[in-house]
Amino acid sequence: MFEGLISILEVPSLYQKTRVPFWNDKYISQQMLKAHLDPNFDGASRKLDFINKSVNWINKIAPPQKYKSLLDMGCGPGIYAEKFATSGYKVTGIDFSKHSINYAINSAARKNLNIEYIYQDYLHMEFTVTMVRYRLLIERLFWKLFTII
Repeated sequence: MFEGLISILEVPSLYQKTRVPFWNDKYISQQMLKAHLDPNFDGASRKLDFINKSVNWINKIAPPQKYKSLLDMGCGPGIYAEKFATSGYKVTGIDFSKHSINYAINSAARKNLNIEYIYQDYLHMEFTVTMVRYRLLIERLFWKLFTII
């Protein structure tokens, strides 16, 4: 009995992979979604003013007329994805939280936004031909960012 208690109290090594599906734990995923959707909390998603400035900046340096597709890796509940979709991009969002992806899908449907959401761990996904096109967008975006700085 005490051995079971002792193992619970052990502190894991830093960056140790857990056996628990962290992002899909019911309590954790609900709290993360709540944090993402709070416009006054800067801990999960940024505050709304920062989000809007970020979207405007990307629209300026990579306009949707020239860069039609946008990949949002780690999209969470789709806050940025929705703003990019309304700006004219064809958006695909990827996230590893079922709760956040389901919220994003339902939110986009309510707003009549055509956003493709994929539930997947983007750190371990296979990139398709479509994804390679997105990767080129991201590379160009970062190249442009570094030439501005």
